[in-house]
Amino acid sequence: MSVTAYGTESESAADAAVTEIYRLEDLLSATDPDSQISQINSAAGYGTEVSGEVSALLQNAVSISEKTGGAFDISIAPVLTLWGFTTGKYSVPGRDALA
Repeated sequence: MSVTAYGTESESAADAAVTEIYRLEDLLSATDPDSQISQINSAAGYGTEVSGEVSALLQNAVSISEKTGGAFDISIAPVLTLWGFTTGKYSVPGRDALA
């Protein structure tokens, strides 16, 4: 990751941006087993407790999905896995697999 900022407070702004990026990664990572999103995925449909921030994010995502008729779909994890982003075994999946 590279963060570039300009101006009188650029160093502190860049530091704050990096801190926030890592904080969000800790909450939302699909590959970090300790993240709240990984815990949701591991729960496989059973309940799991998440922070208010993650709950609000997921509620907003569902709302956007409904407003876009499903064009926005937060449940992208299976597609990320097909492409190898979660495993590091990158490949281009065929149309049948993506369907």
